[in-house]
Amino acid sequence: MTINNLFRLAPALLLLAAASGCGILHPYGRPETATSGLYRDVATADTTTLASRPWQQLFTDPLLQKLIAEGLANNRNLQVADARIAQAQALLAQSRAAFLPSLSGRATTTLSRTGGAFVSTGVGGSSTTTTGTTTGGTTTGGGTTGGGTIPGGGGTTGGGTIPGGGTTGGTTGGTTGTGTTTGGTTTTDQSTIVTGGAAHQYLLGLSSSWEADVWGKLRSTKRAYVAAVRQSEAYRRVVQTQLIADIADNYYALLALDAQLAITQQTVQNRIKDVEVMKLLLEGDVVTGAAVVQSEAQRYAAEVTIPDLQRSIRQAENLLATLLGRTPGPIERGTLAGQEPAPPLLTGVPSQLLRNRPDVQQAEFTFESAFEQTNAARAYFYPSFTVTANGGLTGTTIEKLFSPTAVFASIVGGLAQPIFNQGINRLRLARSQALQQEYLYTYQQTMFTAGQEVSNALFSYQSATDKARIRAQQLDALNKAVDYTHELLRAGFANYTEVLTAQQSLLQAQLNGVNDQLQQRQAVTDLYHALGGGWR
Repeated sequence: MTINNLFRLAPALLLLAAASGCGILHPYGRPETATSGLYRDVATADTTTLASRPWQQLFTDPLLQKLIAEGLANNRNLQVADARIAQAQALLAQSRAAFLPSLSGRATTTLSRTGGAFVSTGVGGSSTTTTGTTTGGTTTGGGTTGGGTIPGGGGTTGGGTIPGGGTTGGTTGGTTGTGTTTGGTTTTDQSTIVTGGAAHQYLLGLSSSWEADVWGKLRSTKRAYVAAVRQSEAYRRVVQTQLIADIADNYYALLALDAQLAITQQTVQNRIKDVEVMKLLLEGDVVTGAAVVQSEAQRYAAEVTIPDLQRSIRQAENLLATLLGRTPGPIERGTLAGQEPAPPLLTGVPSQLLRNRPDVQQAEFTFESAFEQTNAARAYFYPSFTVTANGGLTGTTIEKLFSPTAVFASIVGGLAQPIFNQGINRLRLARSQALQQEYLYTYQQTMFTAGQEVSNALFSYQSATDKARIRAQQLDALNKAVDYTHELLRAGFANYTEVLTAQQSLLQAQLNGVNDQLQQRQAVTDLYHALGGGWR
């Protein structure tokens, strides 16, 4: 078969192989995962969800909005996520470039030397190097002149020996020419023979190679990197939604600490007044000195908690500053009482988590990438089709390098079928399939985790709401108890122990009431994050 016929058949062969390769690649489909019943004790067909709200509409505190915007602009974890996207995009561009032929250039110069004669041949020629051997004063070698046989000159005929350096028509050590010599034959074509010297060979060339993606190996690899880019983008959204939730939660925690500090400081002022009142009652013989001392101890018991609250506030400020990408420092903020009521907590249906939650998206894209890598691993079992081309200039001198006869070129089409390569292809496929299975389980587990977080946030908000309602009744009763015991104490119908009990209970209830409000605020934030809000 001629080369022209081979090239005519090549497209048909590639089409036939491509048709066969269609059965190698498996089309991707979203894996099955359970979505019904993910929200505990929630049954709704309403698709309206809190996650569809932009974060500016959920967090209406202007100071909090300012902090979130600053965090999105400066947070280092987000910048790390951006760098990962850039890495994935570079790998995708590299996989796309694999469809193109490679092209490389080379320029070489070769200097060769032998102990005897050197023969350097250009493209298309042949060369033979002959050397003389001296044994016991007898030289046996090859010397030719005009195509005749020369006895002597380092050669022998019929066993005769020629002493000395050579004879007419012969040269000891060899001559330049073409012919035959008794005891050795030299044939050269377009050669350069340098006696006892060296020769140069110069080359300027280009080489190119291209692999036909018959079985879809390159296509599957590219699709795997496309999924990897989407996975890195989903990871950035994971970081963004988590950052917004962290800033909001810590902001509300800081407001709660401020409220508890204010309550404690006010309690200390009230206890100082109580001590003065107890001293007056002592002068009137209404109470004993023990009651006065107890009132002072009660004042210090409240005051000693202030440094701990101040420490917690400082730590919360420093944590927020870190989330914002700034050095530790004070945080401008409002008050817990000044926050607007929470909006209706609409969850939508569980299947919306597939497109709303970034971590679910990330898990799916990771699985898709592994799926396509498995497709590529299957293609390694089939032959590869490559076309290689070489061309350039070669010569023994710089002048000859640019002559018309110095041009050379070649093109080769090849097929390589793996037969035995230490089981690498089989192990590559086994590893890809195991990774694919791992990421499938991770994807399914991510959905279960999402359902758990939504269910927890809903119940946390409900329990905080119930506690706040009951706490309001408790605070009303305790305030009355404190007032009544004070009046009874002044009238001499109660002892200071009853007053202490009522005051301690009131302070604790007030602090717990702040915690109830914080739990409500953080439950809304956690639900928003669990539903996948914050990246739109």
